[in-house]
This record gives sequence, structure tokens and C-alpha cells, in this order.
Amino acid sequence: MELQTSRFGVLSLDDHRVVDFVGGIPGFPSFMRALLIEVDDNPDYYWLQSIDDGDLAFLTVVPWSFFDDYELVLNDDDQEAIGLDDAGDAFICCLVSVDREADAFTANLRAPIVVNVAANRARQVILPDERLPLQAPLA
Repeated sequence: MELQTSRFGVLSLDDHRVVDFVGGIPGFPSFMRALLIEVDDNPDYYWLQSIDDGDLAFLTVVPWSFFDDYELVLNDDDQEAIGLDDAGDAFICCLVSVDREADAFTANLRAPIVVNVAANRARQVILPDERLPLQAPLA
């Protein structure tokens, strides 16, 4: 199967790489399936490309690349929703926002994307720790 995207052109889809989102992404309820695409020459960044809408892709970042002390604890409901039994199967990334006027990038540390790489299931979780910023500047 192939997917026409506005950002990457035509992508060949391998069903083993498709990540199913449980509940979509808040604000984007139709965002149910995606590919994680590595950014060339930068293992800290990934694109989250929607399978259902070729025009929709989010830039994400691995939080520990910028925030050494970042910690998250998943509640049982979130772990169960994506079938995460082993923390070693978790891939964590945070959505990046771009402020073009200020030429600044920020990461949403309060609502990371958690992917169970063993099951190809993911969820954006909302962490209860209000100290975690929605827009943490990336240096």
C-alpha cells in the first residue's frame, strides 16, 4: 500500500510499521494510525505522519535529548490501553510546536506520546504533574 503525503511524497506502507493510536490525539480525533519517521541525521527528532490524512504530520522530539531530568509515570489505564507490560517496549516522544515569528521550538512535556513498540499501539497521555510545561523551550 502507498500513501501520498504533502511532506514526504509517496510513502510505501509496511503494516508492521503502522502505529495504531488509542483514542486519537486530542484535537485530532481522526488521527488513528501513523508512521514514525526518523529525521535524517538527527536521532532526537521523529515525524509522526498520519496514515489517514497525508497532509497531517507532527514533529516530535525524544524528551531526554533536551531535558535530562524528565520523568513520567504512566497510570494503569494508559498502560493497559496500549498493552504496555514492559517499560523496555515504550518509546516516548513529545509534540513540537514552532513559533515562526520568534524562531523558537517548544516541546509539550505534559502530554507525551507513548508508543508500545512491541504492539505498535500508542496514546497521547496527559500527565497530572502541572509543573510539566506545555511549551518547554528547546535549546
